[in-house]
Amino acid sequence: MTHHYALHAKGHTSFLHDGLQSVSRGASRPHISKLAASIVDEERIATILSISTKHRSQGIKGSSANWKWSDIEPSRTLQWHRCYNDTYDCARLDVPMDWLGPSDDARARVILAVIRLRAVELDDYRGPIFINPGGPGGSGVYALKDRGALLQAIAGKNYDIISFDPRGIGASLPRVDCWGSQEKSRLWALQDVGVVDSHPGVIYDAFARATAFSQACERNMNGSDLLSHISTASHARDLLEILHQTGQDKLKYWGFSYGTILGGVSIS
Repeated sequence: MTHHYALHAKGHTSFLHDGLQSVSRGASRPHISKLAASIVDEERIATILSISTKHRSQGIKGSSANWKWSDIEPSRTLQWHRCYNDTYDCARLDVPMDWLGPSDDARARVILAVIRLRAVELDDYRGPIFINPGGPGGSGVYALKDRGALLQAIAGKNYDIISFDPRGIGASLPRVDCWGSQEKSRLWALQDVGVVDSHPGVIYDAFARATAFSQACERNMNGSDLLSHISTASHARDLLEILHQTGQDKLKYWGFSYGTILGGVSIS
């Protein structure tokens, strides 16, 4: 890849177009020899790039044209698919809802939405770095799309960057749904009590609101055991399962805010 950029920097690409025109007007033999050498170099580079692309694409399925998460069949092994305009790889990993008592019942399973920004410098490939944006409840898919390229530029482009939506969040299923409809959710949001010290007694109002919200979630999710299995320990076990599915044993991790707690639990 470095040689490829060097050729462009020397103007070989534009030379090909302009050079061909000058040949038709009777270019000198040395000029033609240089042109032929450039063509050979470009063909070699194209071959190398093609081999590299095929190497990195092994095991990756599908196309991202009109892509959506539901197009991916959940699997108990990581099956990567092209996604988001072919910029990323995505997978849906089927894991137990209860890691201490795993079951094959579909109602006792969780589908994790996993996303990867692949390494582009393969000569010294270092494996994946996992990121978590915090929260709790922050979407790892959104975070990687938003700043994954920047984090990769800092860590090194010889690393994959991987993240996932924690169970109950975003594209992972089932989701924690406290209201059952968008209308009820929006009405609740309109009744926000305000920031601290916005009015006398706001702390008590905020506590009462949080209690009511928790009770609404329990009522609406009563038919699922998900709320009993969305602790940091469950998220950490999910993270380690994704790590093992990549064929790695050593966790390389970058967490933000609550994500630092998740990282600490994961390695403990």
